[in-house]
Order: sequence, then C-alpha cells, then structure tokens
Amino acid sequence: MVFGVLFVFFCNYLYPVVAGSQVTCAFSPLGLVIMNSFRGLRHSRYKILDISVVIRRTVTYVSIMLSIYLFFFVTLTVFNALFSNVSEPYGFLPVGVSVLVVTVMLGPCARRS
Repeated sequence: MVFGVLFVFFCNYLYPVVAGSQVTCAFSPLGLVIMNSFRGLRHSRYKILDISVVIRRTVTYVSIMLSIYLFFFVTLTVFNALFSNVSEPYGFLPVGVSVLVVTVMLGPCARRS
C-alpha cells in the first residue's frame, strides 16, 4: 500500500517538478493498480471486508440520506412558496428556515442513534 502511494506521488508530483517532464504521469495508473491490489490482498487475508455488512450499511445510509434530502427539498419548496412575496426565490430566508426546520425535526433522530 505504501509503495503504491509513493509510486503515484513520485510519478505525478515529484518527478515532474524535479525533471520538468510529464513522462512518468503515464505510469500513475500502474501505481493505482498496485495500491488497490495490496488493499485487496489485505481484505482477503484478514477478512476485513464482509460484503453483506457493506451492502446493508450502504443501503441504510443511502436511504437515510435520500429521505433527508427529500424532506429538505419539500420544506424548501413550501417555505419558498410562503416567502415568495418577502424574499427572492431560494434566497436566504427560505433556505435558512428550511435548514432550521430540518435540523430541529431530525435532531432527535441523530441523538437516538
């Protein structure tokens, strides 16, 4: 892993600055392959990556983020319609009130978990 990071750093940053040439930038994908192969070896050797846990957490976090985004979008649309005479569309007032409402409504959920 460290070798791959050093290889990418050398190819992309160090050699072009010292030698003034971009020739080694073509080898940077090789460094990424080296980094990822060592990462895969580590995961397979120590059984760090359990795919069912990763999939379950990914689905959970994506659904939570989508529901928060949807809730914010709905509150922003409602407050934008309510404050259309007072402020500009999607101005400071509707966005600020929407952020406050989402924060107050979802605060107990964040403390519970």
